[in-house]
Amino acid sequence: LFTVEPYLRESFAEKGIRVRDSAQHEIADNDIRHLINSHGIQKDGIYGVTPGDIKAIPYIIHNADAVYDFPKDGKRGVLYVLDDVDTVYYVEAIAGEKAFTGKQMIKAPKGTIPKAYAGIVGNKEAFIASPNGSNAPRMYVQDVTRSNATNTMPHSSAESNPSEANAEEN
Repeated sequence: LFTVEPYLRESFAEKGIRVRDSAQHEIADNDIRHLINSHGIQKDGIYGVTPGDIKAIPYIIHNADAVYDFPKDGKRGVLYVLDDVDTVYYVEAIAGEKAFTGKQMIKAPKGTIPKAYAGIVGNKEAFIASPNGSNAPRMYVQDVTRSNATNTMPHSSAESNPSEANAEEN
């Protein structure tokens, strides 16, 4: 999709984790199928992930209100959170030296945190940074409780606002 941002590489370097300058964000086709099959509209109704949401992943990553260190299954990960109009987007990636691989996307109503992220979102120890350079999360919400092929979406056309992308589908 695009190169991992310098602030993330620096943050991981401070934790002793090497991320190459050339590391890329990527998402594999089997992860896209997982998003649609496990978190799509048929499964999660109006908060199901749509193809427009998947196309908006670059936008969500670039415009995240907060980014968290999110270890999962013994691997280092990152959780991007974007609070957009009436929906909050959560995008997970596994962080590696060569790539940050997208693994999960969940949408939730504004003001809620999915159970899987309750211990992370708002946790100052897990907070990495806001892409805007702020040292504190911009979002405050109430806690309620492969195949080997990699898809590469063109950066310019793929970077769209999730609200606009979903409006085009309806």
